[in-house]
Amino acid sequence: MASTAAADCSNPAGKEAALIYNNDYHLLQFCNGTSWMAVGPVSSSMMAAPSHPGYFVLTAATWTGNLGGLSGADAKCLTKLTTNHTTWKGYPVANANGQLTASRVHAFLCTSEGGQPGYPVGGRCNALQPNTTYAFAYAGDASKGGATSTIDAERAGPHDNADWSDAAHFGVATQRWDDRFMQDDGAGGYDSTVWGLNNWTYGEDCDAWTRSTSAYVADAPMTNATDTSRWYTNGGEACNKTHRLICYVNP
Repeated sequence: MASTAAADCSNPAGKEAALIYNNDYHLLQFCNGTSWMAVGPVSSSMMAAPSHPGYFVLTAATWTGNLGGLSGADAKCLTKLTTNHTTWKGYPVANANGQLTASRVHAFLCTSEGGQPGYPVGGRCNALQPNTTYAFAYAGDASKGGATSTIDAERAGPHDNADWSDAAHFGVATQRWDDRFMQDDGAGGYDSTVWGLNNWTYGEDCDAWTRSTSAYVADAPMTNATDTSRWYTNGGEACNKTHRLICYVNP
């Protein structure tokens, strides 16, 4: 029976019911009207390369600092990665694996809620899984990404000074909402190669990600920063500004 829908898939462009062979993931896919879906089961041999346990994805969309709290930010990530922008490197495998669920998709954010604002203690962070490798991707261009980072036993990473704006990571130099403290280097300073342990925050978070006025600020560091500024914005960014989110997908 012929389809009457006029919807298309993108990256690559295709009409509903079109078939393609995905060389990156060695599988056949069809256009369901909005997304490229795997045809049949995805075997372990198909996923051997470049499959990774988790994904670290930058959104193409932007929001003010009123994200609806951590739970609201999580919901935005899930919607973007599964509905609005499914053209990201790793989507076919993550989707086939059943990884794109509310329990596994979260925003890479912290909040001072429950802690003492302005100090690197207390609060809450959405924490990645320990001893897990995550692959970078950009939600909007499946040609971007592929680099990986392995999170340590204390849920900290990335253990390098990589420029996240290059094509192997997110592929775009932009600001993203954050509130994650740096790791203490044990010598009175901070280690820019490692974000802080779980629940270490700056306390600049648009009032727990619920405000969208210039009276509140939050950290919105650049993806191309390679020094300590990769984790914070000096003086904070007004919460009426719009910035992206980094979303992560757990195994």
